[in-house]
Amino acid sequence: MKNNNVLEKNYREYSISKKYIESLKDFAKVLEENYSEKVNLSLQPNTTKNIAFSSLNEATLFAARAAYSNIFEVIKNREIYIMFQHLWLIHTIKNVRNMELVKKIIRLNKWYVLVQGNSLVDKRCKEDYEERFNAKIKLGVKCAPLGNIVVCGDIIIESFIPKKLMELTEKVFNSATDRFDLEWIENYTKLCYLDKYKINARITRNKELAEQIKENVMKHFE
Repeated sequence: MKNNNVLEKNYREYSISKKYIESLKDFAKVLEENYSEKVNLSLQPNTTKNIAFSSLNEATLFAARAAYSNIFEVIKNREIYIMFQHLWLIHTIKNVRNMELVKKIIRLNKWYVLVQGNSLVDKRCKEDYEERFNAKIKLGVKCAPLGNIVVCGDIIIESFIPKKLMELTEKVFNSATDRFDLEWIENYTKLCYLDKYKINARITRNKELAEQIKENVMKHFE
């Protein structure tokens, strides 16, 4: 056990090493974050943290849990600025026990959303979001060529979508014409939950950069 840094010798006695205690603390922290509905993110001003997801639903799940945990201080800031490739069917998000609470938190805020897509899905989601969450949304705006951007207070969340996944997303969203048939629902489900793609996200805390993005978004709502 001494060779594995579990025990350390003090004079003639052995005791649990400080290094092993610290490793247990780190392990417990990771375990708690992985299996908790809440998200813990320590982000100091002018710093950045990188996160990777393996599917669109996993990335969306993180956003829902983050809202529930209030790590982006959405209750305090009240205004959210977004640039998306497409709008998503929020009621399809899986594995969030407190989704109803997340929806209540969403309704507390003012949403200003620019969407690059202008498909039937985007139009239907726009109607639902505006009615349910009192969001202000503009469709067909060339704003998010590499992925999605969300700004809340001084925090910027950028997700970078692989080219192949972006192309597939365009294909699925634009394939819905006048109704959402079973084939479309099957393709959408596969896109969100079954297909595995590495999605890299960057979370930055920078007040000046956040203000610049907010200003650019609000120009479309003047």
